[in-house]
Amino acid sequence: MGREMHSTRGSVIAIVLGAGIAACAPSDDANFAKAAQCVDVPDGQYFQFVDGKLVQVQIADDDTRQRQAIAVQIITQSLHNQGFPWLTVDWDGQTAVIGGLAPNRDSEIDGFRNAQAAFNGDPVIRGFVREVKNNIDVRVRSDNVSATLNDAFELMGVGWLQAEVKSQVLILTGTAPDLESKRDAYRTALNAVNIRLNDDDTEFVAVDAIAVDGQASPVGSALLGLEDMPSMIACDNAFFDTMNGRSIAFVEGQSVIDTSSNALMDALSGIAHLCRDYEIEIRQHAAGPSETIDVQELSQNRASRIRDRLSIFGDRDAIMPRGMGAEYPLDDGNSPEAQTRNQRTEFTVRDRAD
Repeated sequence: MGREMHSTRGSVIAIVLGAGIAACAPSDDANFAKAAQCVDVPDGQYFQFVDGKLVQVQIADDDTRQRQAIAVQIITQSLHNQGFPWLTVDWDGQTAVIGGLAPNRDSEIDGFRNAQAAFNGDPVIRGFVREVKNNIDVRVRSDNVSATLNDAFELMGVGWLQAEVKSQVLILTGTAPDLESKRDAYRTALNAVNIRLNDDDTEFVAVDAIAVDGQASPVGSALLGLEDMPSMIACDNAFFDTMNGRSIAFVEGQSVIDTSSNALMDALSGIAHLCRDYEIEIRQHAAGPSETIDVQELSQNRASRIRDRLSIFGDRDAIMPRGMGAEYPLDDGNSPEAQTRNQRTEFTVRDRAD
């Protein structure tokens, strides 16, 4: 008798009579030979149907599977370091499924190509790779979202208002005739976002970059100059420009962010999302020493609350909260003005540590 095909995994086909494939029968077994096509299968070889054909595949032993798991971790980290932190990898021993939410179509294409090359070129895995599948999703299509919202703004009577979308950051821009018109348009825009985009599971952070003649620059104006994947220097400047002349307000003596800072927090969250390839350090400084409050603990808790808000759209693991207490005051005085200057939040952007 011919030797049967061996199988140690459910995904590997042993004998499939229904498909007309079997181990070869001896010449005197005419009935069985007529009932099915046959192939000679040497010991130690494994086969699987791929595109209607029976092809040989390799099966890894326990030691090889362990080395493959380590190789997949290395490949994944390497892809993240190459600028694809959103990318995910699932490896079953033969097929690599590349997934994640790409910020745009170009990133999706580049991410998959790099992943495919990594698997096909890895010395531990390449002999076992049957397929590298592209399962990357691109939910955010900026042009479509912008056009949808801009049409809605026109119908709502605020045609001067425009939506500029960068990944998951929705920047509301345009020049309002006065402050009241700006407030009304901003509420209208948020309503349109909820109505027009509620069929998409992509979350957006809406940022106020609506200008008013004769007024200070809007809180989100720094985001208009940021690219979809900005440089480290551009990110650092965006945080600085956004915080310049502004401060994050907290409930007195607590780590609760006051609602008056919501627009500022949305702008900072937008920057954190666009700059998610970098490490972001939050330094929160206390107003000054206190006999009733542990200002070191308070500033650390406040820095952590800021991180919580930013990490909704940023990479939490790359956002570092650091409470500075009252150690580095800008003003040594005890006046309310000095305390206002000293209670501040600073952001530093740097390359991620290896």
